[in-house]
Amino acid sequence: MKHLRDHDPDRPWVSLVYKASQAPEPDAEAPLGFATRVVAQWKTLPREASVALLEWLTMRGLAVAVLILLGSAALSYDTLLGIFTGETALAGGWFDSLLTL
Repeated sequence: MKHLRDHDPDRPWVSLVYKASQAPEPDAEAPLGFATRVVAQWKTLPREASVALLEWLTMRGLAVAVLILLGSAALSYDTLLGIFTGETALAGGWFDSLLTL
């Protein structure tokens, strides 16, 4: 059986494994000031316009959805209250409520 240190040109994998086993261990810590540089670079970069626009549109869309939800709940409060208390049938009475508005 050959030892890993023996070079065999027909088996490059063995040579690579041996060379990799002789490589020094990488440093476990980041270089001095690395985190500070990363944060400073992140703060100096401007926000991407497309992300800012998407965020703005999302928040506006959410606000409109909440307004529609609250408005529809306010307009159908009597009908919903009647359905939950059993005074109104689930189907049939909602159209009459819209006509009285």
